[in-house]
Amino acid sequence: MAFTHGGKPSDAVELRSVDVTTAKPDSGMALHVEGEDDTAWAGIVLKAPHGRWESRGSRRIDARCSHVGARNSPSFAGVENADAEPPLHCNSGQITLAPGAFGTLSVPFKRSAFSLAGIHMFGMHGFPPPDSGEDTIDPGTVSSVSSSS
Repeated sequence: MAFTHGGKPSDAVELRSVDVTTAKPDSGMALHVEGEDDTAWAGIVLKAPHGRWESRGSRRIDARCSHVGARNSPSFAGVENADAEPPLHCNSGQITLAPGAFGTLSVPFKRSAFSLAGIHMFGMHGFPPPDSGEDTIDPGTVSSVSSSS
């Protein structure tokens, strides 16, 4: 993703009733997201370059969050495949932060049987049983990560 320090993020970020600027903390790049508390589904969508991220070797996506508001705030994140139509091919996570608090918002992958084929499993005689249901995803074809509060 292309972000410039102190500027607006690139077209790889879709804004939903929020303003976003970049900030550079001690390690890595960070986004400062600001919006109205009562706006439904306000947030951002990070779009995968070239249509997908290869996340097959990962168990989850984590986002380090801080809350600078005056009240407790729940935050949500979703990871989707290109053919997602919630809950189909989507996984989600949630965290609630108090004012001034820091935390990690995690979205664990609920893998489909198809996505297990690309994982190297040393010392095993077969694959563990896959998750089932509509909310399974293929981590090798993640097309977007969204966040809202």
